[in-house]
Amino acid sequence: MKRNILLLVSMFLFAVASFGQTANKAELTVDGKASFKWKTVVVDFGEIKQNVPKTAEFEITNTGSVPIIINNAIASCGCTNVERPQEPIKPGQTAKIKTTYNAAATGAFQKSVTVYMNATPEPQVLEIKGVVK
Repeated sequence: MKRNILLLVSMFLFAVASFGQTANKAELTVDGKASFKWKTVVVDFGEIKQNVPKTAEFEITNTGSVPIIINNAIASCGCTNVERPQEPIKPGQTAKIKTTYNAAATGAFQKSVTVYMNATPEPQVLEIKGVVK
C-alpha cells in the first residue's frame, strides 16, 4: 500500500514538473509560423525598500512569420501591476511587458505574471522575486 502511494505521489510530482518546464521556456516555436523569444523570464530585484514600487520589464521578440497578440497578462496578486502591449507584435518586432511590484510587507517574495497569447496554447509564466527590507 505504501509503495502504491509513493508511486502515485512520484508520478504526480513528475507531471507537475514537466508542465512547469513547458510553460516557462524562454524560446518557443509552435507551428513553424508562430515563434517568440523572451530576453528573460525571471527578474531578481535583490533587496528593495518597503513601500517603494519597483518595475521589471520582460522583453519578448517575435521570431516567427505571423503577428503575436498578447491577449492577457495576469499578476498572481494585487500587489503587482501589469502593463502589456495592446497592439500585435509584428514579425521581427520586440515588445515589453512591464510589471510593477509595490512591497507592503518585509521579507522574501516571489510573484508571477501569467501571459496568454495567440502564439502558444500554453500560458507563459514570468517571475519577479527579491527581498523587501
